[in-house]
Amino acid sequence: MIGLAASLAQLVETVTKTLSLLNDIRNAPKERAELAQELAGLLGILMSLRYRVEDCKSKGTWFAAIRFMAVEDGPVQQLQGTLNAICRHVCVEPSMKNAALWPFKKSEVQKLLAKLERLKALINLALQDDLS
Repeated sequence: MIGLAASLAQLVETVTKTLSLLNDIRNAPKERAELAQELAGLLGILMSLRYRVEDCKSKGTWFAAIRFMAVEDGPVQQLQGTLNAICRHVCVEPSMKNAALWPFKKSEVQKLLAKLERLKALINLALQDDLS
């Protein structure tokens, strides 16, 4: 499960980078704020999962719900893919930061929000399952 811990660390880094990039876009529609808020909420949940994984590693115990996070094309991989897609759209050259434009259509943001919410719910369920 070392791979899961590394993946979670990378996800936290990607969310942080994406939030920063979103905040650099000026004159964006309200969807930017919605997407940033969803990512900020996701960041807290990912940190909880990361600490849970580290705790499980130190104790040598693994819960089924946490193991499920690391399966191929599971929630962690799906989340990384979604975040990478967002990053690709909002990444701008440092010299172009002030000229960055909102790259998404409203319908695209709604799809991204729905997917992020779904994945966040799966992670929350895994965390809750492991607490009981």
